[in-house]
Amino acid sequence: MNFELYLRQLLAGRRERFTCLIGTEFNHRCFPPNNILASWKLLCGRVLGVEPEGEHPARAVERYLSAGAAGASVRERARALAQSLRQQVDWETERQLRAPTGCFPEGIIDPDWVSDIVSLNIDEWVERYCRTWLGLRVSGWRLPAGFEGRQGFGTASLRYRELRFPGRGAIRIWHLHGCVARPAGLLPGKDPVTARAGLLEALRRHHASPADGAAASPTWYGALRQPVLFLGTSLPASEAEVWAALSDREALSSAPGRRRPLFRLGDPAEEGRPDGFLPVYDMGDDLAVQWERLEEVLRRSKARWPSA
Repeated sequence: MNFELYLRQLLAGRRERFTCLIGTEFNHRCFPPNNILASWKLLCGRVLGVEPEGEHPARAVERYLSAGAAGASVRERARALAQSLRQQVDWETERQLRAPTGCFPEGIIDPDWVSDIVSLNIDEWVERYCRTWLGLRVSGWRLPAGFEGRQGFGTASLRYRELRFPGRGAIRIWHLHGCVARPAGLLPGKDPVTARAGLLEALRRHHASPADGAAASPTWYGALRQPVLFLGTSLPASEAEVWAALSDREALSSAPGRRRPLFRLGDPAEEGRPDGFLPVYDMGDDLAVQWERLEEVLRRSKARWPSA
């Protein structure tokens, strides 16, 4: 499937809009080097007081929590760590908003071709930038119908906000791993396997059998059933929720007319693909190169940009 052809058909009203899946490499585009918002390692080093060496930042957090402290339970230490995380991210976000020194890729914020943004990041940079510099309205947190009153693991991932464009619609933004705006959903540590499986099964049933035959209310799980463009992230084994949603979608896409494309930017010289878009499983180039290619495709397709 040629991405540029798909985009032109989409803008002509003949295709579904995209879900953009963004990760930490997206933040590298937005922030200067060595900014804690662009690196889990730097962020963990700030909140833990020491940079993780030779291990995944999540393992460093687990060691911190299991080390124990006199008079403090693991849950208490987790809450303190989540609060510290929020303070550090809030401080850095506000500092960057005063005078952005990076390069925010505004082309992604266009409801003509994007319906949802699923973020693997915990910061609110996209929402705050859109409100401060693009003048967009950002809604309050919403919980999809059918999940009211749900508590426990994964509840934070079910909430979303809308970036609203007067007269043009809205883009929903989801934070799959929680957001600093709601620190209770950021309690670090190992999530029970049964709780994770239970959430995924609830989401699968929600989209498989909507009540009264009506369309299911939106969730990030449903958003990943749409055409997906990966920006600033690959698909590591640790992203179990993303793998589950994409596996479910692949099982459904075998039906005629149900196939949805999955794109990730990459090197156009590889595998003889002239449009520069490769399957998600290929590594591709860094985001700076990827974004230049995306901007070129958008210009050729005459997409409307909010900054125009």
